[in-house]
Amino acid sequence: FKGKKKEYLGSFKDELDKLYQELGEREKLICETRIFSKISMTLEEVGAKIGVTRERIRQKEKKIIGKLSFYKHNC
Repeated sequence: FKGKKKEYLGSFKDELDKLYQELGEREKLICETRIFSKISMTLEEVGAKIGVTRERIRQKEKKIIGKLSFYKHNC
């Protein structure tokens, strides 16, 4: 059982790495500052850093999470 779990986690990590490489620079920044960070920045802070509105950051974040969810369920 442990071997299969390790194999699954390795496969999932590989898929996650592939997805991350497909993201644009802005999407990567959103992941790093909002999704994968222990201390996440606010929508306003990320928007100011990129030069877009907080609503646009929220939309991008939702799209990224949808992609991650799709890969998780199809891995």
